[in-house]
Amino acid sequence: MIKKRVYIVAAVLYAVAAVVSFAAGDGGLHRVAAGLHGLFAAALLLPVLPVFRERVLGAPHRRYLYSLIGELLLILSAAIAGFRYFYALNANLDYVQRFMEHSGRIQLALDSTQERLQVLAEYGPLAAAGIIFYILWRVALPGEVAVGYRDARTGDSRLLQWSLPVVLLSAAAAALALPSGLALQGVPILAWVAMVPLFILLDRLPFMTAWRYGVVWGLTYLILTNYWLATFSLVSLQTAVLIYVGYYFLFFPVIISARLVGGRWRFLLMAAAFVLFDYLRTLGFLGYPWALLAHSQYRFPVVFQVAEITGFHGVGMLLFTVNALLAQLLLERRRFREWRTPVAAGLVLLGGSLAFGVVRIAQAPGVEGANPESTVRVALIQQNTDPRQANFYYTFGILEDLTREAMQHEPELVVWGETAFVPNIRRWSDPEQPPGIYTPLVRDFLEFQADIGTALLTGNDDYRVVRDEQGQELDRLHFNSAVLFDANGQRGETYHKIRLVPFTEYFPMGEIFPAALELLESYGVDFWEPGEERVVFDFAPFSFSTPICFEDVFPQEVREFVLAGADVILNITNDYWSLNPVQAEQHYAGSVFRTVENRRPMLRGTVSGKTAYLDSYGRLRAALPVYERDYLVVDFDPELEQQRTTLYTAWGDWFPLVLALLLLAAAVRWVLQQGSRRQR
Repeated sequence: MIKKRVYIVAAVLYAVAAVVSFAAGDGGLHRVAAGLHGLFAAALLLPVLPVFRERVLGAPHRRYLYSLIGELLLILSAAIAGFRYFYALNANLDYVQRFMEHSGRIQLALDSTQERLQVLAEYGPLAAAGIIFYILWRVALPGEVAVGYRDARTGDSRLLQWSLPVVLLSAAAAALALPSGLALQGVPILAWVAMVPLFILLDRLPFMTAWRYGVVWGLTYLILTNYWLATFSLVSLQTAVLIYVGYYFLFFPVIISARLVGGRWRFLLMAAAFVLFDYLRTLGFLGYPWALLAHSQYRFPVVFQVAEITGFHGVGMLLFTVNALLAQLLLERRRFREWRTPVAAGLVLLGGSLAFGVVRIAQAPGVEGANPESTVRVALIQQNTDPRQANFYYTFGILEDLTREAMQHEPELVVWGETAFVPNIRRWSDPEQPPGIYTPLVRDFLEFQADIGTALLTGNDDYRVVRDEQGQELDRLHFNSAVLFDANGQRGETYHKIRLVPFTEYFPMGEIFPAALELLESYGVDFWEPGEERVVFDFAPFSFSTPICFEDVFPQEVREFVLAGADVILNITNDYWSLNPVQAEQHYAGSVFRTVENRRPMLRGTVSGKTAYLDSYGRLRAALPVYERDYLVVDFDPELEQQRTTLYTAWGDWFPLVLALLLLAAAVRWVLQQGSRRQR
């Protein structure tokens, strides 16, 4: 009788939530979600009817299906609400509203507060129903849930059936370890413990349930660490999250399988699998090594000095190992003697890495060791304007004023950020081209640059003409570029950005999926062509390369520049578009490790973002506040900074590949053992 009442209460709960949600707006995804909740309400009434009671309640897996559907609906509603809410945070940004109006896709929001209240009105009832159902089912009908949560080792399900809130808290803690809206520099200590609950669940839950919660963990983590993408366009956040949650879906079975093949080493193998997963996220045109757990340690050079050997993946291995060992100790504390060797190995790994960091920092040269004769002075200009507002004359005036102020310090090189000067210099300065609207502005720029008598590097739109055999123009390929002008005003080398941001700067499958390309372009996305050559700017007394924008978070990209001969990493970027210091700080956090991996100093010149100077030990020497109009004058000695070629620079990403071989060896060993047991 109690069971029947619980089903009726749940059905009424979902029906009311569906009606309230459906009535809260004029249309959209929330009505689809409300409809699904209404269907579930109807399904909850089936066991109440005698004709269906035995069919529905006769088997444990059928009863468990209700719990599973309710949980999936809760996750779906929360995810959609999250997308909507983070976009609503930006609903009153002027340029976003203009962009929305231009695209004609949705109505303009009156203000951010109203949009957020609308999200709560549409999805609040659904979320409330899901939470109440989740608790009700586990308190009133624990037997209906148990089949999907039996401990893989003990068979008990009492604690594991509450896995969803545990997973959500774990993902939130991992996200908070990184720069976030609650703590701009993150809470790095959380990175050492945030994944302990996840490791426990991955070890003890049934395989399919562990897989599901692994994906939920990834979905939550991606939304919380990438929420600022809602500023970029209408579809950026959803596209990025849905693509990369697919990575979690595909790879979590590998991580979970480590518990089967690892024996007493299974936790360390799961840690190694997570490192391999992070490595795979850096590969291919979809590569996106952003907001990885290792980045949480960016303010602690002692921790990441090991990156000169292993790359930043060694830092990830430290974090995953500590989390894994803590999980192992919590689960197996009564059988510690059996686990002494894996625990000792983990402690040696941690202690050795930290000791190496202490020694390397102690060996690092100080500023007082710089040679005045070889010291170089560079001025990094942060104009803090939005190039997409197309007020290029106004922006150039700010750049000109800041640069003239910086010239009082007599820099040898002036750096403007990514697309700081937007009009195509090559196009509008070409005497063979008819003059146009930006010809006077480009002429003013060239005259200004020649007048200051100092080399200047700027981000700019560049292009290359494609001609047929008769010399007729077929196309113009546009590039996101860095252009160097010498002290005499002569244009020097130009670097075209190679690693473009997928789906916002680059869509390589346009010919295969023309409809997808057309959809993205309809949302106002402009595409560049990828560059082909890794340019090293020869600027006496040092050479430098200019990874543009998020190229500096890719270890392989920066390593290739160093192998090509770059003495200094000079990143130019524009983080202004997000209007969110979290995005700028996350970008900076991901780039810091390149200095230690290659033992090269890094200068970061931004339109607005983290304009900074880092030495070759990853120590922050100087920086400007984000979203402030200013300039930073940096003095550094390239000879003092120059280090020998690191193991990482020479060998690249050997470390995650070795971990992959260890995982493969463990799997082969397990297969052979299983075969041997069957023969017996």
